[in-house]
Amino acid sequence: MQNLHKQNNQHGECTFISWCASVGLSRRTAYNLLQVNALLSGATPEEQATLEAASPSLLYAAAKPSAPAELVQAVKDGDITTHKQFKELEAQLKDLQEQRAEREQRVMDTSRVFWEEQEDVDKLEKGGLRSLLLSITGDKEARLSQERREALAAKLQYDQARRDLEDIDGRIRAVLGEKVFSDARNLRSFSTPIISKHRPAIPPSIGA
Repeated sequence: MQNLHKQNNQHGECTFISWCASVGLSRRTAYNLLQVNALLSGATPEEQATLEAASPSLLYAAAKPSAPAELVQAVKDGDITTHKQFKELEAQLKDLQEQRAEREQRVMDTSRVFWEEQEDVDKLEKGGLRSLLLSITGDKEARLSQERREALAAKLQYDQARRDLEDIDGRIRAVLGEKVFSDARNLRSFSTPIISKHRPAIPPSIGA
């Protein structure tokens, strides 16, 4: 059934493209029109009214499969009204999202290092063979102090990475506006989980 539906859609598109060619429209224009039709078909009646009032260039830009979903929604809502505005926001958003992906990776990397360092502290504090051997040689307190310093340094790097990520989210929020940013969170994550999911609880020995 799905294959038949797909074949019917392909047949309809081919017929439409052939008709466009017969009236002097290019294949590119035909595909643009098909994409706009898909955009309109997926919109509510209120959104369709807004889209129908938009310029062709804005419709073509918003209808592209590669168009950011949050910007497409902003066009449907009437928050973006010109092609120039759309393209400027698209370029800004692309740059910020690339930066955000890098900063989120930094959060994950520093989080992993922090917990590895904290695990070393926990092992010495809880005892065990290594802790016992260090106690016998008289090196336990010195090693524990060193491990705590390393864990604290790792936590400071992690905290800075989180602040950097929150800063880029603020910049994205400023570009999109609070409403669009909130809607975008519902449409898709920015290539990421929510920030709070990266934040581990602060162990007492480090946060004190």
